Amino acid sequence: MAKKRIKKQKVNSIPSEQAQLSGFTSSNVRNNQNNVKGLIAQRESKYTSVSQDDEFTRLLREFDLNPIYGPSTDTTRIERLNRAKKLRIPIETNTEQAIMMDHSRLSTIDQFLKVVMSN
Repeated sequence: MAKKRIKKQKVNSIPSEQAQLSGFTSSNVRNNQNNVKGLIAQRESKYTSVSQDDEFTRLLREFDLNPIYGPSTDTTRIERLNRAKKLRIPIETNTEQAIMMDHSRLSTIDQFLKVVMSN
């Protein structure tokens, strides 16, 4: 059985007849491709640059979900931090600073439970 070779068609070179049959003009297709490329570039730049708030939130969430520091429900982050210091559990300086700067003082789990219980 002979294998058929299929020519690969570039996305950028859509024939105008094919585009018109689909209800598009070739300029619309070209513009849409440019828009998609622009959106992809925006999305990539958004995800490659991590903002300081995201890093702050990540540190707090990691602290909240790490069982080595003890239970995270019904205790504040500062209480857990003090417990870790008392038990000489090593904690990163960045995490400790994030806990001291945090305004909510509630763990991620307690914040979630607070929302669930209020509904």
